[in-house]
Amino acid sequence: MRKMAIMAFMLLSAATTLLSAAENEINVSPTTPSVALFKNGVTVIQQEINIPEPGVYLWDKVPLVIHGTFFIESDLNVEIRTTQRLVTLPIDENNQLKTINDLIGKQITVRFHNEDLGISVVRGKLIGNASPKTNNSLFPDFSGTASRRGYPYSDYPYSEPPYSASANFGTPLKLETTDRRYIFLTGQQISHIETKEPVTERSERRPVMIFQVTPKDGKNAGKIRLFYLTKGTTWAPSYRVDLLDNKRLRIEQSALIRNELIPLNNTEISLVSGFPQVASSNVLSPLSPEQTLQQFFQQVISQHRGYENNDIAYISNAFSNSITPRSSVANSGFDTSTLAAGEGPDIYYNKIGKKTLEVGDTLSLSTGKGESDYRRVLESDLVTSIQKYYKNQHDHGTDRFITPDVFDVLKFPNPLPFPMTTALATVTEKQKFLGQSQSNWVNPGQVASVKITKVMNVPVTYFEQGEDHEPRKITSRSDSDTFYYSGRHYISRTVTGTIEVINQRNEEIILH
Repeated sequence: MRKMAIMAFMLLSAATTLLSAAENEINVSPTTPSVALFKNGVTVIQQEINIPEPGVYLWDKVPLVIHGTFFIESDLNVEIRTTQRLVTLPIDENNQLKTINDLIGKQITVRFHNEDLGISVVRGKLIGNASPKTNNSLFPDFSGTASRRGYPYSDYPYSEPPYSASANFGTPLKLETTDRRYIFLTGQQISHIETKEPVTERSERRPVMIFQVTPKDGKNAGKIRLFYLTKGTTWAPSYRVDLLDNKRLRIEQSALIRNELIPLNNTEISLVSGFPQVASSNVLSPLSPEQTLQQFFQQVISQHRGYENNDIAYISNAFSNSITPRSSVANSGFDTSTLAAGEGPDIYYNKIGKKTLEVGDTLSLSTGKGESDYRRVLESDLVTSIQKYYKNQHDHGTDRFITPDVFDVLKFPNPLPFPMTTALATVTEKQKFLGQSQSNWVNPGQVASVKITKVMNVPVTYFEQGEDHEPRKITSRSDSDTFYYSGRHYISRTVTGTIEVINQRNEEIILH
């Protein structure tokens, strides 16, 4: 009896300690001073949390972080933990009832499928249901029958745990009757559940982030600055190239910004041009409570499937195969004084100012204009046309007849103070639409090339004819008209090629 009393006291003390810890947690919500948007949806987030004094702070949202990109800076000592907390939410049109747990504490009526059990209805107060055990996701679940202990490890960590017969019955419900009896019911037996009590709120376990803050260097107050990459916002650029006269044009860059991530309130937004190398872009950090180790490793393997270097070194150990002597020219003579922080010739941050966007908002705005001279020429990509012909044709005849497309093209130096990123460009003249094509990356001052439309009155043809020789067997590498390349013998042939251009316009043309 004494042992039972001591055990009850210990359990009560532990519960009181946990309750005190939860009660002492201070709710915080970070502000978002700045975000940087890549076109592929990757978003660089910078957030801040004001800390008035040491203590335990709780953020009721855990961001979905791209693995390996979460960092913090602070004037204080900070330890971060992600866990779950039971939160109470009002029932309204935006927050509906979801599970039987929403009826905990209510008087309910349970009706059964099979009345042969001897009872068809049970009434009582719903106490709760047993929370399923959280298993190590890398190993099979051994909580079922003894035979499951023979489950092999050879499939680790990719196979799902074996079928469990007990999983069919669901999680038992626990009811307390008016005469203080407890009844456990399983999902297969239940037809439906009713309650006459109004349901105005529901409880839900949600992931939270806990910040344990202690003083540092005598400071008791300061900020926690969060830096991480996630997905959920993007920008889509486009260009309008307006021909002012025969020599000058005006180009305007516009951007559509879509926010499906978090509310942005007076947040500095940067639009990033470039191709980010994010080795774990499709890998969710284990920082998120929704992530399991099994899912984490599967995502890592899936991310790197098909890569030339498929050893996924950052979850194992690897050493560099590109060790360079200290005296190497490759490791000396760097001059970084001309590079802005975080920028270079292949990546550019264009700040567009502070904006406010709710989740689901789309913003359209002009992000830059400029004027420049231009030339209008015709272009025909003969080389690509020949390559496509040889790739698609399997005959071995000696004649080739190819008709490459000809396009009306604008050539002009980029007049914008930032690179023209790869985007669609629409060409207009005196409010008339002339054409739309893709403009590729062009640095400021470099020449951009924008197609307007396909040319129909300047046909180009390419005719290729090779000398017709009778097939013969190669007997020696020393034959005067043969050569050996990449494991094969080839016979030299003389080929005559002719390009024919017919100008059907009533003006001179420049054809590239």
